[in-house]
Amino acid sequence: MKGLSTRTDFVQSFDRAEETMERLFTASFNLGLAVAVWKEPGRDDVSIIIDFSETLNKVQFNENIGSGFLLSPFINPDLKETILIRPDIYFNSSESEIQVNNIPNSTLADTFEYHYNEFTSFHQGKYSSKNSNKKETQEFTNLVEKAVEEIQKEKFKKIVLSRSKEKGLPSGFNPFQFYLQLCQKHPLAFTSLVSHPTLGTWIGATPELLVSVSKDNIFKTIALAATKPATGIQKLNEVVWTQKEIEEQAIVSRYIINCFKSIRLREYEDEGPRTVQAGNLFHLRTDFTVNINEVPFPDLLYRMIKLLHPTSAVCGTPKEPAMNYITEMEKYDRELFTGFLGPININNETSVYVNIRCCKIQSGKVSFFAGAGITKDSVAANELEETNHKMYTLESLFDNLH
Repeated sequence: MKGLSTRTDFVQSFDRAEETMERLFTASFNLGLAVAVWKEPGRDDVSIIIDFSETLNKVQFNENIGSGFLLSPFINPDLKETILIRPDIYFNSSESEIQVNNIPNSTLADTFEYHYNEFTSFHQGKYSSKNSNKKETQEFTNLVEKAVEEIQKEKFKKIVLSRSKEKGLPSGFNPFQFYLQLCQKHPLAFTSLVSHPTLGTWIGATPELLVSVSKDNIFKTIALAATKPATGIQKLNEVVWTQKEIEEQAIVSRYIINCFKSIRLREYEDEGPRTVQAGNLFHLRTDFTVNINEVPFPDLLYRMIKLLHPTSAVCGTPKEPAMNYITEMEKYDRELFTGFLGPININNETSVYVNIRCCKIQSGKVSFFAGAGITKDSVAANELEETNHKMYTLESLFDNLH
């Protein structure tokens, strides 16, 4: 790895950085190493982390966690299933040098460098653009109708139900190049590409921040809920929200405020709700900020992730009954969908996002996921349509490949 770590002129342009990053990702993919690529909203630089551990690292979730890229599944009691991809190799497209922090042995280093230098493209599967079958969509609408009945009986205030569907991969599909397309298509989203043999390859463009802490110790979280398609609407102030949608977003905001109250934190600021656009969709969003320098909560990041996950925006209210209902009634494992992911303690910053608007690639197939918040006023056909709009974020890009 000496050749990768000492050439300060290695990256001379963004195109060269892009080539470097694709070579790093492909070498990691071919060797079955844990790798994460990401781009922050509104920024141009892209980062990659590679972990040379033999297995995925499940970590104790506290302030001593270290640095890396966090991954959590939707179902993660006490956060014991949280994974940390460690930065044995780290590279950012704005920098001129690959950081090599740790590689366990010289044989692995030589093998990795061979794959890096002998870069070849991906070739995976064929793609079918058939729509999801009627049985799957009917099962979802039936599930929504049952959930509405339970909410009307006042067993829940809100339940977030989801569905998935599979297609075959396009011939010659290249996940890294697809990821770059996603970055261009959704510059204001947190985009990510994460891969490991036991997880599959996950690609996403999420608008939903879970928590962040800036270099100057400013903590942020958001309440993002309610959905409308962006077709035919030119300006944000033209979006009209129904009472059902306003209440759906208010439930998420109240949940965050209750989390603050549970730890007796009162020194926060909130802004919203306001209409925001995420790709082909509009949402209602409220921002919450805390200056950690002014409150007695140096571990606020870790305490809030434990309280927030899974948020009411992807689970429901009350949380535990909603989680139990989802686990019992949904016919599949969400895995990393509606979990959380993002860089932690990288360059003295942390930004962790809820993993929505994502897909999973494994065994020559791609799985799309989407959910909808169900309240007492929900109509099953409308919720199904909402999930279709959300899947379209990634599905439309796949449809344009073949």
